[in-house]
Amino acid sequence: MHSHRFLVTFFLAASVIAQTTAVFPSDHATVPNGAFGEPQAPFAYGISRMMIGLEGWDLAVPVGHSITAVGFRQDGMQATTGCTLQLEVRMGYTNRTADTFSGAFDTNYSVPPVTVFGPAPFVLPSVASSPGGAPILVPLSTPFVYSGGNLVVELRISGNSNGNGSFIYYVDRASFVSPVVNGQQGCFSSTALRTRLTVDPTQVGDVYRATVTNLVPSGIGMFFATLDAMPVSTFPLTPWVPGVDPECVGQIALANAAVVPFVANASGNAAMAFSVPNSIAWYHQVVTAQVAAADFGVVGGLTASNAAQVTCGILPANTLVIGQGAADAALGNVYARFGLVMLFEHQ
Repeated sequence: MHSHRFLVTFFLAASVIAQTTAVFPSDHATVPNGAFGEPQAPFAYGISRMMIGLEGWDLAVPVGHSITAVGFRQDGMQATTGCTLQLEVRMGYTNRTADTFSGAFDTNYSVPPVTVFGPAPFVLPSVASSPGGAPILVPLSTPFVYSGGNLVVELRISGNSNGNGSFIYYVDRASFVSPVVNGQQGCFSSTALRTRLTVDPTQVGDVYRATVTNLVPSGIGMFFATLDAMPVSTFPLTPWVPGVDPECVGQIALANAAVVPFVANASGNAAMAFSVPNSIAWYHQVVTAQVAAADFGVVGGLTASNAAQVTCGILPANTLVIGQGAADAALGNVYARFGLVMLFEHQ
């Protein structure tokens, strides 16, 4: 009898443990608050039809798993007051990408959707501001088995306890995540300032930008860039430049580095830029750079900057279509790569 109870308890516990929450975009699983707070989508436009299309490559739900709840993350910087919605949730698949969604709702589905919640009342909770944001989850009455590919989540709101009108309800909204890491500080130039390289956060499909400052006015330099990560250890430059200041050290892997010569402007600054391909292959790609420049006013005739490494980010691969005034609106406005932070409980 005791062993039977033990087995029941064990399997119940195992089922709880197996319940996992996937965050979309996936890089926001470790970002407690996104770049923006969204005050109305997807719940607070009054009577409305909302469709969110997500590219499957960034959805961390294994094929064959059952999605048991879908939701959004509160914008943790904002307290927000809820109400009761008359809500229907549908889910299905699409052949469209985040950049090709149509304002004609039904044309976005590749197969007919299924209703996974309601139509039924859903109590939208009031939540206090909290670091990381509270999950706002809709438990599905019919779990949705994910078979892979691009997903569509649709919310049809046919009424609310706010007189069916719009209101403010903050949820989290993502942008691209592109961390920049700097190596140790550069060495002094004859300007009596340390040569400094700065790199902007970089988005896939946009432009990589780097700026070097505190060089000799109109001096000649070399910009080194590689797709290899910054090494753990620095290395001396004396084998190449005897007598150079020991503070001038190499901080990037040179084996695969590209080298671009440049001339600083009259202020001793220079800027570099190149286009980043609009390809998922560049998502999470690191670009590491360092500058060395001739400077005959310092020991060894050379100055070197810090290294700067950026990890390329990508705009959220989800798009929002909004139609107001009817829960079955045929047409809506398209907001490509809108970036609502979504949650998917699955097992």
